[in-house]
Amino acid sequence: MLKRFCQGQKLRVLLKLEEGCFPEDLHDILTEWEQLLNTDIRGTLLGDSFSFDNSFRWEAEGVTWTHNEQKQLSEEWYLLLKKWVIKYDVDTDISTLSRFAYHRKKMRRLGETYQCEDVSRRDSRVYFLNASGARSAGVIIGIFSHTRSSISNQCHTQTFFIVKVYKCLPHPYEEYDPYRRFPDVTGSLYCDAFLEGENIISCEDLLYHFALAEVNISEIPIPCLLALPLDRS
Repeated sequence: MLKRFCQGQKLRVLLKLEEGCFPEDLHDILTEWEQLLNTDIRGTLLGDSFSFDNSFRWEAEGVTWTHNEQKQLSEEWYLLLKKWVIKYDVDTDISTLSRFAYHRKKMRRLGETYQCEDVSRRDSRVYFLNASGARSAGVIIGIFSHTRSSISNQCHTQTFFIVKVYKCLPHPYEEYDPYRRFPDVTGSLYCDAFLEGENIISCEDLLYHFALAEVNISEIPIPCLLALPLDRS
């Protein structure tokens, strides 16, 4: 795999028009080839670099639904939304925060599909940034898009995910997690259980999917799950 990757990178250098490695008769073909290569940067060094860039992960929301398609949020979800808005968006007039939202079963973002657990367990498993800015693993149980008004009467639409969060290994068992040395590649171990309650995360805090596997480690006497990152951005 590494050999093929290196060959591909060398090919990209050779195909650069400004290097003058090829006759002018081939320039039209090379232009088409260059455009084809640059239409999708996922899986490239450039894509890997942008994976940690917030501006790359942000996408403007497009409203494709009507007012009649919105449904009222449950009291629990509305309170989660309200707390999130109070903490992260001081420009919103909280007194006018709508209780209605467009409920979704799935959402596509940056080439990836995210779905609720009752639709697809695989697509519901996600790593995300929690309130402290650290990475957590959880399962999506709800998705909704909500429109709110700012103090200056500007409307802003944003998609939110309701997640169940996996419990981290309790002290002192976390020190026996061999995967924590390389968390971005091999992930981390979690308890085979969820924290109480539900959490809300914004679309911008969503990171990537993960694969789940049961793992037995002799030093850890509780059931463990390995959440293996699937960062394909």
